[in-house]
Amino acid sequence: MTGLSFRDMIRQVLHTGLANNAFFDLDGVLTTECCYNEPDVASYQELVDHHRDSAYWAHLHHGPPYLLPTRKVLGVVTGRMEFYRGPTQQWLIRQGIWSLLPMQMSKHQRPGARPRREEPNNTAHEKAAAYAAVEAALLFVESKRWQAIQIHEITGKPVLCTHDLRLYGEWPV
Repeated sequence: MTGLSFRDMIRQVLHTGLANNAFFDLDGVLTTECCYNEPDVASYQELVDHHRDSAYWAHLHHGPPYLLPTRKVLGVVTGRMEFYRGPTQQWLIRQGIWSLLPMQMSKHQRPGARPRREEPNNTAHEKAAAYAAVEAALLFVESKRWQAIQIHEITGKPVLCTHDLRLYGEWPV
C-alpha cells in the first residue's frame, strides 16, 4: 500500500508522466458521470430524431469535464457504444485530451446493427482486456467500483477508482 492520499495519486496520474502509462475511463473520470440512458431505437434517423433534444445527446457533446490530464494519456477506454465515437472524439479534442493509443469503445454493438446494446454488458471485461494487452500500461483510472474491482482481479494490475476513492492493487511508481 502506498502512503499517498487519493488526491496525491490523482494529481500524479493527471499531471506527471504517469499519464503516458495510464488508461482512463471516460464517464465519471474525464467527464462527469452521465445519468441518462442510451435510447433503444431502430434506425439512425430515429436516433437522431430522439437525440435532437435529449439530455444524453447534450451530455455526449457538452458534458462538463471532471478530471482533466495535462499530459498525453496512454488511452481512453469507455463503455460508450461505437455509434457515439464521433461526438466522443470531438469532446476529447475540445478538452485537449490526447491519447497515445486509439480510443477503445464498447463492442456491444455489432457493425451495421441498430444503435443499441444487443448483448449483455461486459464493459469491465473489455476494459480489462485493453489494459492487459498493453505492457506499458501501469494504471487504469475507473469510475465504477464494481468495474474497478473486476478490472484489477482480471489483470492483476492497479486500478484507481474515483467512486470510492480507492486504489485496488499497488501504486505503480
